[in-house]
Amino acid sequence: MKLYTAKFDADRQDLSCTVTVPLDSSFGVAVGVKYQGKDVEIRKNEILLDGQSAIDLVDDKYAVFRLSSDGNVGTEGH
Repeated sequence: MKLYTAKFDADRQDLSCTVTVPLDSSFGVAVGVKYQGKDVEIRKNEILLDGQSAIDLVDDKYAVFRLSSDGNVGTEGH
């Protein structure tokens, strides 16, 4: 499973992030948060991605989510 990283800066207005993955694939996204220039310590159930809780944590700085893409080009998660 390929793992992609998304780091959100809470000091910025735009919190969007894009990950490009192959169609019909399984992948992971490691989500981190930065605030006032420092990494925010994260607990496993503090962040939801498409309604899912994280499956794991990395160094208490990234919440890891297991996802999969369908066969549609341009599908978005929220």
